[in-house]
Amino acid sequence: MPTKYETDDLRIKAIKEVVAPAEVLAEHPISDTAAETTATTRQAIH
Repeated sequence: MPTKYETDDLRIKAIKEVVAPAEVLAEHPISDTAAETTATTRQAIH
């Protein structure tokens, strides 16, 4: 039933499909340098 005022989805300009994280990882694998930096930094923090 339509209402007197439009209140739904006023700020939505478009709906786009989001890429699955597995696809992103497959297309952009981590380099050895990046993996080493991540591991070293995590060890330093914890």
